[in-house]
Amino acid sequence: MTASGFMRNTCFTRPGLFGVVALCLITATISGCQTTGTVPPSPAPATVYSGYFIWDSERPHGDAALQCIQLVFTDRETLQDGRLRLTGVSRYITGPDNEINFVDTELIYDPIHHSFELWERNATSDNFISDGRFKGQLKPDTLFLNGVWASDSGGESGRLTLRKGADAPCTMAADV
Repeated sequence: MTASGFMRNTCFTRPGLFGVVALCLITATISGCQTTGTVPPSPAPATVYSGYFIWDSERPHGDAALQCIQLVFTDRETLQDGRLRLTGVSRYITGPDNEINFVDTELIYDPIHHSFELWERNATSDNFISDGRFKGQLKPDTLFLNGVWASDSGGESGRLTLRKGADAPCTMAADV
């Protein structure tokens, strides 16, 4: 008893079973929420994209200079480094006569960086330029594929603007 007449109660409590379980759950939750620091890969590119290509030097001519494109990928393989290799055919509609050119197409896609390189070979037209490649980005949802043509011989450049699906309009956006 103390001077005031009350008994002092000093009690040390152990955590008990409930406390131990709660502590384990908190620890598991905290360690389960830690990340490894890597960005998850984005979805794979679609099998069909459509839109247009325009040479930078032809931009003043607007829609009249566009080459309408449809890309169709028929084969896909995962490379040892995790990138995807897609192959197929591009169909270009060009010029005042709406000439149709078919071109073998190969795309290498990096799902971590959302980047791609695209090569075209074996065009059905002799005036088709294929001494370079497109480099660009796929939006993380793979809805849009945008790239820049860079010639291996230092020639002209151009822009590729495609949307997932076979029915994208072949017109330039107002802000391009």
